[in-house]
Amino acid sequence: MMLKTRDEFPMLLDELGCETAAEIGVWLGDFSRVLLHSKSLKKLYLIDPWDQFPEHWEAVQRLAGEDSRVELLRGRSPEVIRQVDFSYIDDIHYYANVKTNMKAWWQVTSKVMAGHDYVPYNLAGNDYCGVIPAVEEFAMYRGLNVHLTGAYECSNYVERMIMAHEVAGRDAITYPSWWIEKPTERRV
Repeated sequence: MMLKTRDEFPMLLDELGCETAAEIGVWLGDFSRVLLHSKSLKKLYLIDPWDQFPEHWEAVQRLAGEDSRVELLRGRSPEVIRQVDFSYIDDIHYYANVKTNMKAWWQVTSKVMAGHDYVPYNLAGNDYCGVIPAVEEFAMYRGLNVHLTGAYECSNYVERMIMAHEVAGRDAITYPSWWIEKPTERRV
């Protein structure tokens, strides 16, 4: 399945019959609201410490009050982890953090692991972002395919890097998300 933006992830969740999901790194819950458009989703865990911005905690509490499928887990990943069909990692983007989260969440994710900001720099524009090397290394060592939102026929690392630079250069709002499906024979 091709996804133009991360706003289309609910279609992927529905296609795969994902009933449980976790969003790791929630901020204000904007993407959480998108995931809740999935018809198959019965439980969405929102994981974040929400320790720096009290107004963000208040926003996600309102969301949890509006939708009974939402469960707030206040803490740091991977300390706060649950068994899910789909996990979406948008936590701290340094290589070590991304790598740690991917390793932990892959163990408890049965169908798809995904994440945001597949770009070579962070949102400030010049600091190193470890998402790309962590994702590519993870997939390479396991013989898995990486998919990107907005990427048509990007079958290898070089093509994905070129696309990530082009997309990020056009519009920061469209920073690509990535996803990796668990091979059927490895699904829990």
